[in-house]
Amino acid sequence: MDYKIPIFSLNNGWLLLSYTDKPICLWINNKEIKEVTCSIDERLFGDTLFRVEYLNGTYIICDMFMYNSCCIFAGTTFKQRYDWIEKLMVFFHNIPTLDKIIHKSQSNFDCIGYEYHSNNIGSYGSLSNLTKIIKSDIPDVYFIDGTDNYIQVPNIKTSEYLRSLGDSFNLDIEEKDGLWFIKNSSL
Repeated sequence: MDYKIPIFSLNNGWLLLSYTDKPICLWINNKEIKEVTCSIDERLFGDTLFRVEYLNGTYIICDMFMYNSCCIFAGTTFKQRYDWIEKLMVFFHNIPTLDKIIHKSQSNFDCIGYEYHSNNIGSYGSLSNLTKIIKSDIPDVYFIDGTDNYIQVPNIKTSEYLRSLGDSFNLDIEEKDGLWFIKNSSL
């Protein structure tokens, strides 16, 4: 995958900017549909649909599916949409008494995993959750919490990196042929 962004919340849904008799912003997920109180330039309300994470009272925009009734997902890469959304954030005004809406690049929450995206137009990303890793008393042996499995340490660079993380940490890992490695590692 060519592009990696952090995941902060598993509470995912959509922000729909549309019109009834007035502009309306709706939070939509598999549990609820509710109106979001916000200040956004009215020109974005022509049926614009953002993919969003919700965490601690903040809506974190990750991706866009539609812009003013036009499906842009099918004709763009994730990076193009991500960068475009960041430029659109000048039309969002965070006012203390209203719901907070930010671009993912502006968030500073703890990461619980990653989204991986290719540079292919109209492609979906893949998700990966972070896994708790625990350092053992044996040098370069790091167990995957709750299992008998451990992380492979194929070189000195990986060993130094893992030692720098402390006795217990979260890591993005993947299984290959029964062995566990740091996911998408350039180490």
